[in-house]
Amino acid sequence: HLNTPMEADEIEAFGADVVVLATGSLPTGTGFQRALPARDTLPGIEKGNAWSVEEVMGRSARPGKRVLLLDDGGHWRGTGTAWHMAEQGHEVTLVTAQPMVAWELVRTATDLPMRKKLAASGVRALTDSAVEEWHGDGATILNLVDGSTQRLDFDALILSTPNASEATLQHDLADSSLEVHAI
Repeated sequence: HLNTPMEADEIEAFGADVVVLATGSLPTGTGFQRALPARDTLPGIEKGNAWSVEEVMGRSARPGKRVLLLDDGGHWRGTGTAWHMAEQGHEVTLVTAQPMVAWELVRTATDLPMRKKLAASGVRALTDSAVEEWHGDGATILNLVDGSTQRLDFDALILSTPNASEATLQHDLADSSLEVHAI
């Protein structure tokens, strides 16, 4: 059964001898950034106007005109969302801790075409940077090279940050008689 949500009791009643869970991951909503590993949560994230790229692309988020996209992954998830939002008329600023945007796309040779698309769409890039604090209506951006900060105004913060494993079913089935493997 693919793309079929099931609860632990439904899995136990299914009749399988062995269960292999491939439940994926979900956005954490914490704003964690690898560039600032001592912080589990981005200061100010609770002030609102912050969404995951999944919420934006799934149309459950309605960010305003000026958008800050925190790209901690450097691949299609963040850059593709930035491109899409720019094409929809948003003023997008992409922040990455890396020295270039789309660094993970280098191995597929799509990094340069993506940077060209972003530039042509008006996406502004702040490289070698991290979001030090979210204010609900803007952010303090930290330059990781020289330590300087600047406060910029935004209507929304979009998070392309690490997801966390979705392990609810694994925990719910821990005491069952089934042989359970989480992958």
